[in-house]
Amino acid sequence: LGKGYASFRVTSLTLRKSNPEITNRLFVLQPLAEIGPELCHPVTQKTSVEMLQDFLVKKQEASSDQQIHISSWSSEKNEVSE
Repeated sequence: LGKGYASFRVTSLTLRKSNPEITNRLFVLQPLAEIGPELCHPVTQKTSVEMLQDFLVKKQEASSDQQIHISSWSSEKNEVSE
């Protein structure tokens, strides 16, 4: 079959490999929560819905932090220019 992945085959139906970055990927978490809301991450033991909720909270917090940083920078800029 050739070199590399072309010759790689998986014949076990029980093989499970989770991506360590799954909890940071909205494009994975949203559909996963829809089709398997009760599925648990093998390491964290959180359901797909819990992982999605955690992701959304972190994203909201990061967005709030960035807005605060930008607005405080704008205030400092205005104070300096006056």
